[in-house]
Amino acid sequence: MRRFVACGPVLVLVAGLLGACGDPDPGAVGTWGEQGEGEPQLVIADDGTVSGTDGCNQLNGEWSQDDEGTVRFEPFASTQMACEGVDTWLTDAAWAEVDGDELVLHDTDDEQIGSLARAS
Repeated sequence: MRRFVACGPVLVLVAGLLGACGDPDPGAVGTWGEQGEGEPQLVIADDGTVSGTDGCNQLNGEWSQDDEGTVRFEPFASTQMACEGVDTWLTDAAWAEVDGDELVLHDTDDEQIGSLARAS
């Protein structure tokens, strides 16, 4: 079976399964963290977008994955609500790595700032 896969402005003829074009590892795609008031959560989509919440503010942005499997986030666009008692650490995430069912997040100084479990 042949399929045409769009890779940016170029169409590539691919025999077999879709998976060309350096698509992000589907291991990072999914929902991380639990939904609930005050709870951080990220939804990493296979189209290169990411959305979620730090438990207070809504987050949106883009992500990519390098050859080593590191997930890199563009700086998040975020609402700026003041929420008492909510730790907004997630807005500082610059990159992450998947470790089993955990998404381990790091800031721009490469410090681990937290982790989110894969949502069930």
